[in-house]
Amino acid sequence: MLDYVFFDPAARVRFLAFLAGLGVDTETSEDADDGTCSVWVSEDLDDELGDRIDAEYDRLMIEQANDVDAESGYAVNLVGVQYTRPDGVVGVVRLQPETMNQVTGCMTVEELQRFIQHVADEVWAEHTEAMCRVLSKGMGDSAS
Repeated sequence: MLDYVFFDPAARVRFLAFLAGLGVDTETSEDADDGTCSVWVSEDLDDELGDRIDAEYDRLMIEQANDVDAESGYAVNLVGVQYTRPDGVVGVVRLQPETMNQVTGCMTVEELQRFIQHVADEVWAEHTEAMCRVLSKGMGDSAS
């Protein structure tokens, strides 16, 4: 499932209406701890539909950022990409918007999320052996 995270419940409602108009099935959740609202969408979408959904999500993210700017008088300085720890707890890697724009210029948001998840998995695996030893043995099961 693809996870689209919102900080503004009204933006999530607009996104859900957009998805309903496309006939896309969704699941939703809310995190009381950090106030985020998530919309879950199946990964089994054709590329064109996925691109339309991503474009609408990006538009709503920019709209949310602009709303925060207007209300607070300062710019939003971070964006986040979620990962899931082995114990099921969801974390967020915070990125500067400029960095996110550069990265998403060469990979999709889904590819970035998979990359972040892979890095998080590797960190939690606590590999301590030097890379030269891993490479000299052959990577085998030592790296994903």
